[in-house]
Amino acid sequence: MFKFVSKRLPSFICAYLYTLKTHIMKKHCLECNDAFSGRSDKKFCSDDCRSRHYHKKKGDQISRIRRINYILKRNRLILEKFTHKGKRKVRRSLLLEQGFSFEFFTHVRESNSGSKFKYCYDQGYCVKPDDSIFLRVERKRS
Repeated sequence: MFKFVSKRLPSFICAYLYTLKTHIMKKHCLECNDAFSGRSDKKFCSDDCRSRHYHKKKGDQISRIRRINYILKRNRLILEKFTHKGKRKVRRSLLLEQGFSFEFFTHVRESNSGSKFKYCYDQGYCVKPDDSIFLRVERKRS
């Protein structure tokens, strides 16, 4: 039961005004456009509508991030496959055959000798002038 009492108005009039206000000033859901009542800052009639609206708004951005992360993971697995075999040097064409994408990497580090290593998470590589790839695994820092 709603209890709103003003010092100037009787409680039954206050209750009537409150119900009148909630019926007249109904809000409309941003997703489905249905009328609803509730808190003054509420924008959606249900959690389903709120979730649907968010995914419509952020869907393209989320899918782009997922696609890039998929490519980075694939690159890392390809590099890891060769470093586990004990190889330190591979041909560029061999990485390309496996589906490696040289445009995507997480970070770049420069070695003491001045070579720039591009990393896919913890697996790194350096492209040499003779089109060979030098592989390196980043050590975990503790």
